[in-house]
Amino acid sequence: MRRLVILFSLLFLTDCYARPEVAWWVDANFNADCRQKDVIKINYDGVCYVVLDQKIIESYKGGNYFDLVELHALLRTKFVDKQGVNHYYLVAIYDDAKIGSGRAVIISKDIGFKKIEKIERRSGISGFSALINNNKKSLIWTFCLYCEDYSTIETSVPSLDKLDE
Repeated sequence: MRRLVILFSLLFLTDCYARPEVAWWVDANFNADCRQKDVIKINYDGVCYVVLDQKIIESYKGGNYFDLVELHALLRTKFVDKQGVNHYYLVAIYDDAKIGSGRAVIISKDIGFKKIEKIERRSGISGFSALINNNKKSLIWTFCLYCEDYSTIETSVPSLDKLDE
């Protein structure tokens, strides 16, 4: 009987000190291997980027694309500058022998991402990130929903629109 009481006590203490439930995007570490089939890849300057999309998010344990939809967070967006030129943004992840792994926002002048203007990178894990429109003058590149882990990307353009995914 005493052994049973000790066992239940240990189980109770283990449960009390277990890690509290965290949102899926906090721990998300996606597979950024460009040898995968069925992923969208962008090669630029010797680095291969895997485009973060609904399929990749939902393949992660607990990943829910509709968490992004609720907050108007985007994985792709576009804007038209004052000269009428389209600029496209998308969120990607990478894992490269030269530069390590991390998250990226790729900015291009064409929807096919052949004319890349710039790549913003955040080294670390190949984790979650998304874009949120901020007053139509900048994008918030967030690494966590409902928290303050983000970067601001200035666009200096009049409008940002969601791309059809």
